[in-house]
Amino acid sequence: MSEGMEVDVAALAALAGDLAADAAEVATLAPAEAVTAARSALPGSDVAAALGGLPDAAAVACRASADGLGAMSRAAALDAAAYSATEHATATGFGVLEGGN
Repeated sequence: MSEGMEVDVAALAALAGDLAADAAEVATLAPAEAVTAARSALPGSDVAAALGGLPDAAAVACRASADGLGAMSRAAALDAAAYSATEHATATGFGVLEGGN
């Protein structure tokens, strides 16, 4: 006999909410502004030169992170709904069997 699997639907739904909040927070980050300020503070320096392409790359990385967190949030929410529906259908099925219908 195989072992059963248990899913904490409430925890999965909470995870979805947390990930959505994190995605929203990351989406508000503006790393390009900080890098541009650092470059401006050190004009002509090796540091300023090294930071040349970083503003765009940092913005792309933040956007990709926000998108990834959003995708994980949606997946967790869909999974929570699916597990909940399965549990409900199973419980309903057992109820029908117990009632003799």
